[in-house]
Amino acid sequence: MKTLPLEASDQEILDAVREWVGLLIEERYTDAYEFLYHKEGSSYWTAEMIATAIHYYGSLEPLEGGEICKVTPSEEAVVDPPTSMPLRQDVQRYEEDLEGYVWFDLALNGYASDLTATLDFRVVQNHFVFELNDIHVM
Repeated sequence: MKTLPLEASDQEILDAVREWVGLLIEERYTDAYEFLYHKEGSSYWTAEMIATAIHYYGSLEPLEGGEICKVTPSEEAVVDPPTSMPLRQDVQRYEEDLEGYVWFDLALNGYASDLTATLDFRVVQNHFVFELNDIHVM
C-alpha cells in the first residue's frame, strides 16, 4: 500500500496517483490494487473489477463492437475536439486539509477520455493512503 507523509503537497499526491496510473498503463492490475488502501470488509474494487471498468469504458459489460480500452500515457494522449477535452488531474482537499480526493481523467487507447478515476486520500496510521472511490464516465 502506498503511503505519503501528512505534509505531502498536492503535487506529491498527484505524483503518487500518476504512479498508480503507471501500473494501469502496464496492465498490472494486481499491483494497482495493492497500491490502494482497502477498508476492512470492503471488497468491491478488486484487481479484476479495476481491469473490467477500464476495459469496458466504465461498464461491467463489453462494449459494442468488442473494443477493449487500455490506459495509455496522459502526456501522449490526443485531444480530439469536440469529442474530448483536455485531461483533468486535480487534488481537492476538505477544509481540514487532512483528507480529500483526486480526480484523474484517464487517457484510453491514445486519446483523452472522460473515463475518470476518483481516489480518496485519507489518514491511516499517521500517513496518507489512497482508496479507490470510483472509475466511471464523467
